[in-house]
Amino acid sequence: MRDDILDETDPNDKYWHGPEGTVVDVTVDDAGEDTGDGRDSIDYLVETVDGESVHFRWRDLRPSLEDNER
Repeated sequence: MRDDILDETDPNDKYWHGPEGTVVDVTVDDAGEDTGDGRDSIDYLVETVDGESVHFRWRDLRPSLEDNER
């Protein structure tokens, strides 16, 4: 997966935009109840190629460029 934060006002935008990683865990919470979109309840733990582990929601992730070529 590739992180793709789209909000340029987000201070993490330049830091996280583009790094690739692997989803290593998926958890479910009640965030979707607040937003009205059940997809928001899924929390993805991604390990980046730099070895960092970061939590993301579905809106912040895109398939890796390599996956798009398949």
